[in-house]
Amino acid sequence: MSLVRSAMVATLLCTLCGAAPLVAFAATAQETSIRIGDAVGAVQAALNTTIEPGPQTGPGPTRTLRLPSRGLWVFFNASNKSYTVRFDAPFSGSVSGIRIGASRDDLIAKLGQPNKVITTFALPGIRTPPYLYTLASGTTIRFDFDGSDTVRIILVTGGVATFTEGEPDTSSGAAVSTAAIPNDTQQFLALVATYRGKAFCAPSTVTIGDAINVVSQSVKSHPAWQGRYSDQQALQALADTYPCTVSLDTPISQLGGRKLLTRPGGEYATIDTKADIAVIQQLHSGAPTENADLAAQVTRTSGHYSPPVLFALAEWYYMRGQVDDALFWLNAAGLRGRFDAKICTDTSAQSAIAELSQKLPPDLYRQQWKDPARIKAIVDRVIDWDTKTPADYDHRWISLHGLKAINSGLGMSVLPGPLTLPQAEWHDIGKKNRQSYRADMYRYASGDRESSVSKKDQ
Repeated sequence: MSLVRSAMVATLLCTLCGAAPLVAFAATAQETSIRIGDAVGAVQAALNTTIEPGPQTGPGPTRTLRLPSRGLWVFFNASNKSYTVRFDAPFSGSVSGIRIGASRDDLIAKLGQPNKVITTFALPGIRTPPYLYTLASGTTIRFDFDGSDTVRIILVTGGVATFTEGEPDTSSGAAVSTAAIPNDTQQFLALVATYRGKAFCAPSTVTIGDAINVVSQSVKSHPAWQGRYSDQQALQALADTYPCTVSLDTPISQLGGRKLLTRPGGEYATIDTKADIAVIQQLHSGAPTENADLAAQVTRTSGHYSPPVLFALAEWYYMRGQVDDALFWLNAAGLRGRFDAKICTDTSAQSAIAELSQKLPPDLYRQQWKDPARIKAIVDRVIDWDTKTPADYDHRWISLHGLKAINSGLGMSVLPGPLTLPQAEWHDIGKKNRQSYRADMYRYASGDRESSVSKKDQ
């Protein structure tokens, strides 16, 4: 799922708003895996198809199994073993959490800086050369961009291609084809189709247009979102409007603002954030004296607190006029939040950092870029703090913000596996995270907010 998406989905769907019922787009998002080196039969079974590979124009005895309606290609060598899996439009799912049509910024926010930028490959009108990643799982994946810096092709050339697809439910005569619908729109339809009846329960009379209006109104009522929303925020808006369980004693006036009623299961149930939530609530609403004592305690023992607490601490200092302190903890929260996102195995959870940032006063960010020398010095202090201050908190907090946690609470299938990358990898990830964070912030402070890849990472 995209980290944050534009509310322009309402415009893209204008031709569907009138009459298309929500049930017409019922779908199930299924996770599929194709291992590079799989034989033709294994690939056909994984894709649930009997289509045979055909000859591919070009050098060598290459054959291709192509599913144009799904935006999927699998290339086979002379030994009939797969060597590349390609995704392009109209593919409406995600590969390692990235969709066709995702922005370059969303890609970097989810997967970090690329291991390599393929500068030898260039096409007319394309500003950004392909990005190549080697994921912790061993998967090698390449992203090609179009002229507007959005992902147009995804190529998996090593390891395992793991992806999800949202297929229309053809069991009803009301099923609607999504083949000609723009990709960003298909993402929204897939989200609605996957979670209808689970995260929210809309009556059969509700149309796609109704669902769009619900999310659009939520975006409008939250100016801090700046016209954008994450999948989790969209689900919350739909759950508020179409709750699956309503007590008959609940006043109508209180139906709005209901929380998504899920209790994460499995390992997610072992993540305890109650203490941090209490600190955040106290910083936001406690008495001034209590707040001062609590803020001092968090500042002294900052290594014990997760990024959401540090974001709240930054806001507390800002509201007291202590801008330098606020900027320090804003960046401390951002740096450690990026680290937690990078070690989290659920890429959809990475939207948590953007959502937390959206809740802070916009003027705090304006203050951040007022004085380039000041913010560079603050970033250096934050890097030093992160290097010397052990992170003694549960890094899995961010997993609760992902769709897998929601799925576990809704009784949906969740693939087994650890919630974080192996701890043995954390030191190197932390070091690279500090390097890329400093490079990005220095560039931004200098006014270059277009570039997202440091020369070191290239």
